[in-house]
Amino acid sequence: MAFLRRVKDTGILPEDHKSHDGLNKQEPVPISDDALAHWRSQFQEMHDSAKRDHGVELVWGLVDGFLLYWHPGIIKELDVRVFLRVSYSTLKSRRERRFGYHTAVQFSPEGSFWRDPPGYWDDIVWPAYLKAHRRIFANGDVDNGAPVTPKDEKDVVDIATEGNPTETPASDESTQCGLPVPGLLVLPAEDMSMEEIFTTTSFLAT
Repeated sequence: MAFLRRVKDTGILPEDHKSHDGLNKQEPVPISDDALAHWRSQFQEMHDSAKRDHGVELVWGLVDGFLLYWHPGIIKELDVRVFLRVSYSTLKSRRERRFGYHTAVQFSPEGSFWRDPPGYWDDIVWPAYLKAHRRIFANGDVDNGAPVTPKDEKDVVDIATEGNPTETPASDESTQCGLPVPGLLVLPAEDMSMEEIFTTTSFLAT
């Protein structure tokens, strides 16, 4: 969380930051040249407007993660919160298509290569995914439920700042994490094109 807060405050990655993601296979995301040019223009317009009207140099930072909305300290640092809803079968298929991937390991720029053992998805990954999201959606329905609206956003996103904001929540993690996410936009990603996703989310950034 301290790293995320630092990047948000400065708008730049620390000089000593190293990423292993470039070692992993990146699958292409289809988007038309027209859509790409349109949204590049839109983002440039927002950037210019912020600088002209408010004297702010707008910097975009994208944060993604399978369990991104588990910890309230992370949620607090996110200005726009989008959840791409994808089915069990699609998530499992994408996971199984990976031969393996590099994970972060201290003092190793190449990380450690991880390959899922048999049954890892159904026994470990999917149950953890459901546990992390069940209180975010009505009736615990991660696949189809509407996002639960928190009664008080401050109560949800400030839990982690009790004491040291870089640590886990002061109370028991199982009760304080995985709570409803303020302002969460849920998109049925499997039924949408990239152009539709861009169009639906663009107003959040204005």
